[in-house]
Amino acid sequence: MKKTCLFIFFVSLVLVFSACQENFSDRCLREAKEYTRKNCPKQLQPEIRMDSLTFSANSQTLTYYYTLSGKLDDVSAVENAKDQMRVTMLNALKNDVSLRLYKSHDLSFEYIWYSASQKNKLLDITFTAEEYK
Repeated sequence: MKKTCLFIFFVSLVLVFSACQENFSDRCLREAKEYTRKNCPKQLQPEIRMDSLTFSANSQTLTYYYTLSGKLDDVSAVENAKDQMRVTMLNALKNDVSLRLYKSHDLSFEYIWYSASQKNKLLDITFTAEEYK
């Protein structure tokens, strides 16, 4: 009887621990939602606000959404600066140690900027593992 109870206890324990484990995609989804809930919207600079962070399991992409206002809320200025913004963002991504775990899983990183006044997408930049490694 003792052996049976002990066996049932260990089987139950194994089932509980295995049921609590989440895969990496589920973890990314949970962490993106938690980050957004706790930190967004977040004013990064007077004219740049981070609105949210999402994760797509299908494309394995973390997407950061921003809104530009004031002087930065200018389609032509963003268009003229997009090549430099791409270089700057890629260098920042390469050097960001807080994203090490995500980069080790070869996630893509997407950055989308919207206009505060027009409510339209100004710029969309995506980096794949081949680019930031």
